[in-house]
Amino acid sequence: MFEFFHAGVFAGVFAGILVLLSIIFSGFFLWAGLRITGKKAGILEASLVNLAAGVLGVVAGSIVVFIPFLGILSPIVAYLVYLYAISSLLKISILQAFLASILATIVFMAILFAISFFIGIWMLKFIPFGFRPGMMHF
Repeated sequence: MFEFFHAGVFAGVFAGILVLLSIIFSGFFLWAGLRITGKKAGILEASLVNLAAGVLGVVAGSIVVFIPFLGILSPIVAYLVYLYAISSLLKISILQAFLASILATIVFMAILFAISFFIGIWMLKFIPFGFRPGMMHF
């Protein structure tokens, strides 16, 4: 009778843990970008700043998208609000926030490239030929 309740509690706890890990994981890249620019901030601080700035950017972009003729600029407005929030919360300049966000993106892409490279090597080496993904022929 209570198995459904326990499964729901387990799913809720698991989802909460995944949300916390995603906040810390996304903050890691901002932290790496900040470290490259010379700003000393902790990973948890960078994670919370990234979360707050992201929420503010999404809210600003969601508001601007409904303004006629300016809705197409909503991603730019959201990114500018994100940069302003990072700069005001971490007490750095907009230029440093921009540089940190660009470097965080580069670090993220480099890590994804390395992971995909090693997964591709693993797939070529260990997965049998018949199960390899490839071109589909009809």
